[in-house]
Amino acid sequence: MTIKPSIILISLFILISCVTPWKMLKWAENSWAEGEYAKAIGHALASYTAALDMRTSSEEADAARLFLEEKFPQANDRLSQAASRQLEGTEPEQTAAWETYAILVNMNKSVSDSIASEFLHIQDFEAELMQAKELAARLLYERAVQRMADDRRTSYIEAVRLLDRVNAMIPNYRDIDILRADCIKSGSITIAFSNRRLNVVDQSNRGINIDSLRTKVYEEIRRYIIAHDHPDFVFFTTAFDSLDAVDKSAAYFVELGGTIHIDSKISDDYFFRGVVTWERSANGSPNLSIVRLSGRHRVISSAAINIRQSVEVIFYPEKHGTRIISSYLFDNNFNDSLWMHSQLTNVEYALKKDNASVRMTIWAEMGFNGSIQFLDTAKISETDERIIDWTVYSATEQFINFRLPEFLRFEDLDLPERFKDIILKQYLSDRAITSTLENL
Repeated sequence: MTIKPSIILISLFILISCVTPWKMLKWAENSWAEGEYAKAIGHALASYTAALDMRTSSEEADAARLFLEEKFPQANDRLSQAASRQLEGTEPEQTAAWETYAILVNMNKSVSDSIASEFLHIQDFEAELMQAKELAARLLYERAVQRMADDRRTSYIEAVRLLDRVNAMIPNYRDIDILRADCIKSGSITIAFSNRRLNVVDQSNRGINIDSLRTKVYEEIRRYIIAHDHPDFVFFTTAFDSLDAVDKSAAYFVELGGTIHIDSKISDDYFFRGVVTWERSANGSPNLSIVRLSGRHRVISSAAINIRQSVEVIFYPEKHGTRIISSYLFDNNFNDSLWMHSQLTNVEYALKKDNASVRMTIWAEMGFNGSIQFLDTAKISETDERIIDWTVYSATEQFINFRLPEFLRFEDLDLPERFKDIILKQYLSDRAITSTLENL
């Protein structure tokens, strides 16, 4: 059920957004034609109020008033008749009748709070609303008690949902707090998540830490469980293994296991080929297992991680053994900011993919301490040496001297988040896993 905003707020909206009273009246007519009677009255009230506030032609206010005088009594009649039919209908219709009466109450209150109350007859449906709520509460309460008698976990969850609907209508109705507590006590379960660390082999020896991966995966699984279950019926704990989980009265034991290998290195072939290659990789097959401790039923799913990226940097002077280049290369490559930017953009874009092998060519040399220095001049001939504008290569220089070292440490990637996305997508496409998580 939607509570209508006040007419003052609607009028303010009209003034701010420059929606004319005629436009609002047209909305009212359209809503009426679609059978949305309360919405139509709301638009007509807004149109009438705006026409008076904006001091436009009396024709606009007269048209809105005429609509209200004709349609408001009809809206009351049609909605009250609809509510009466619901009360005489099926049980689901009877439990929904109070919502129709609530619409009637809110519609009449909107009119009562507006200037239109001077010429419209307000009706009071509060008594009918309370009677309809009492009927709906009784029917839902009785259905909840019936579901509890089925003595199944799913029936207890359904019973609580019914009782919550009752409480939303009539707080503290009968003994619903006691019944609700009984349902949760009888139907709740505990799920234990393994607290053992995932096996990570860091062959790069760069101290790459992905300890948070397990936590991130477990958080998503908990969210998935709650979304398909009921938050009041699921409790979570941690356990070392399934025996420890049994000791903690858990019904299920969830564990992320397996091994992930991480590596990064520099292949330095500068003095032989004028090439240095930065490489990194991450691969493994972490598995997710879910054990139902009663009966020891187990489902397991394996996910593949395969990230392999490399950036090959070609040092043109060293590779070709010369510092003399053609004027074409000077103008269209090494002193062309567009070419340099395009090259850098291609590399950065490629590194967003799990598998990428890219190269870039630079007018630079490597010092003995491993630092890379871009050259600010190039010879076109023995007698023609030209200056390269530093703005042409500054972004590429920053990338190579700062971003590539970060690349080796995976600092440009949130590895736990990346791994989580990769493996959860695979786990949650496994029907055995999702069926278990959705039917605890």
